[in-house]
Amino acid sequence: MAALVAAGCGGSSGGSTQARLTNESQSIVLGQRDVGPSYQLIAPDTRSKSLRSELQDESGRARAADRRSWLGGYMATYARPGSIVISIAANYRNASDAGISVSDPVGLSTFTREFDAHAIAAPSQAPGQHGWMGVGTTKIEGRRYDVRMYLWQHSRAIGAVLVVGNGDSTANVLRLARKEDMHMSNLIAAGLV
Repeated sequence: MAALVAAGCGGSSGGSTQARLTNESQSIVLGQRDVGPSYQLIAPDTRSKSLRSELQDESGRARAADRRSWLGGYMATYARPGSIVISIAANYRNASDAGISVSDPVGLSTFTREFDAHAIAAPSQAPGQHGWMGVGTTKIEGRRYDVRMYLWQHSRAIGAVLVVGNGDSTANVLRLARKEDMHMSNLIAAGLV
């Protein structure tokens, strides 16, 4: 759902200079202060994702949108005893292609299968457009844990927050999603996303 391949576009037109679009996904994901001091960053599970990886398990329409507009993606993973927080972000050259990617039924099906998840109603105060909330489970070291997740679009960016184990409530997932969405808002205000 998120990935990397730094690319950009820009230039001037009619005497005005357009902002250079770059991969800002690493600035979108949740940081240490967002998740709190009890969580530790899991370095091997905190990384960029390639366009090649992003193109897997998508519809032809979503692959075309990614090839046309993908700027990059990033995933940050934090853990504490009994709980994991995963923050994912991707950004695009235009909001239309981001919307195609975030609402792709093939990609969403792959995502939900990975976590044996199903959709639940997202609260009205959930951030962004095309918001999707789900609950599911995952197996870690032979033990099953509950997972709650929220996926959304904000302008040219896509975000996702997953909470595994303790703290997987809707309220906590949305609290973290709002923090990630605020990163998007700040980058949009700066003309970067």
